[in-house]
Amino acid sequence: MARRKNTKRIDPRYFLNETREIIIEQEMKISDLATRYGEIARDKHPVLMLGPQAFIRISDDGTQGRTHSLYFATDANMSNSQKVATHPGYDPVKLFSIGLETLRQKGTGLMGVEVPQTDTVKVVG
Repeated sequence: MARRKNTKRIDPRYFLNETREIIIEQEMKISDLATRYGEIARDKHPVLMLGPQAFIRISDDGTQGRTHSLYFATDANMSNSQKVATHPGYDPVKLFSIGLETLRQKGTGLMGVEVPQTDTVKVVG
């Protein structure tokens, strides 16, 4: 009888009902982003949590760093994200303030999620 390969394979159906926990690295005020964004960004743009189902992230638009956009999603892995605001140059606080104002004006119409009125954000790891 031939030996079977992959005898230690775990059936993925066991993991269907598992949920992923959101790991929060730190919490900071939006006004502190100007001085601290470089330290939290490291090599990539971090995902920032505004509320339980409200996540934002800055992303390059591929124009040699001249334009950046703010994206909004309802989950931390930023799947199905929508572009909220675009700003020339690289000023994270200005882009966040434009993006948050746009989100608040759209209200619950954007993906059916209430965007909380907050002055702090949580950096998601």
